[in-house]
Amino acid sequence: MTCSKCGIKASSFGTTFFGEKCSSCMTLEELNDHDIVSANRDFLDAFLRNAKGSRKTYDCLVPVRADAEDYYTVGYLIDRGLNPLVVLVNNFFLNDIGWYNFHNLITHYDVDSVAYSPNYVSYLEMVRSSLRKFGSIYYPYKAIQHSYVMRLAKEKNIPAVIWGQCQPLEFSGKFSRSERLFLSQWWIQEHETNGINPERFLGTGVQLNASDAWMIRYPEISEVSGVNSIFLSNFLVWDQFAQNLEASDKGFVVESCINTYDCLENTGSSVYYQIHDLLRIQAKGYPKLHEHVARDTRYGRWALNIGSKILADIESYVAYNIEPFFKDFLGVTSSGFKWFLKNRLAGVNHLVRATPEKNIRDKVDHLFAGPLPPQGIDPKRHFVRFMKGI
Repeated sequence: MTCSKCGIKASSFGTTFFGEKCSSCMTLEELNDHDIVSANRDFLDAFLRNAKGSRKTYDCLVPVRADAEDYYTVGYLIDRGLNPLVVLVNNFFLNDIGWYNFHNLITHYDVDSVAYSPNYVSYLEMVRSSLRKFGSIYYPYKAIQHSYVMRLAKEKNIPAVIWGQCQPLEFSGKFSRSERLFLSQWWIQEHETNGINPERFLGTGVQLNASDAWMIRYPEISEVSGVNSIFLSNFLVWDQFAQNLEASDKGFVVESCINTYDCLENTGSSVYYQIHDLLRIQAKGYPKLHEHVARDTRYGRWALNIGSKILADIESYVAYNIEPFFKDFLGVTSSGFKWFLKNRLAGVNHLVRATPEKNIRDKVDHLFAGPLPPQGIDPKRHFVRFMKGI
């Protein structure tokens, strides 16, 4: 089935259909419902008042990835009178642009920050194991990030952890905007780690000692009582692309990329639009570009017939250079890389190529309505491995 409004057929977050409309378009239409918008505003106002009312040093903790969304999230909270602690968990996938954007974020808004780097040797083993066992490189980072930020919030007596966008809400409409979405251990396992829990991950094949394994274990309820974690996009009128564009006015640097035209999302990551995106195609059948095109058709930036044509021919617009990840990050030999390409990426290895068949930027420059996304610059250092606390 194809959505009559945005042209999407599926989403990596599980799109469903209501007649001829997909759940993402239905969720967007809820922004026209005065009762839902008003109730969400009232709930968020009360939530932020409660966070400020219990102030010691910081009102909230804001986990960041050093991308454009973080600029909007931190700026919104400061405008509301909150004092946030900004926290970046180092996934070792950031390039020099990503680290620059993090430093610029905390400098521009003059906020306190923490940058946490897990043990690199143990983390590298976890990434290798995650790729080998589950065909994913992000499980260790996501598990460590959620565990760390909740423990830190409790340690510093911070009552609220506030994230920006809820991707299952914005990209697939998996929830109604009238629902109250709080992060929990169930949420993380269901929506962030693809059903993988620490016990399953730490089963056969992962060489970790007990002192390192704690990093991926989400704290018990008793350990984080009094800390609530929410998404801003659940309660605000949220337009990811329009909001992210504003970050450039605050010194945000955009990285160039070929596998999407919206390089504002997850700029500064050396893997997000490369090996991670290729693994997404292998697992789900479509790249991130698929969701960007459908999103912007939904918001009226593409005509439906244009967006639908791109979606129908989506693989023609992507090309992946994944060798640097295997050689520079994992330390795999050339023969090992070729073996993995042949045996573990057999269904998608035709997309490992220098350039795509078609350039999505040509479509954007001629057919995109509204402000054009910036093209960006190339990073100088693809993997900044060691960066300690700030």
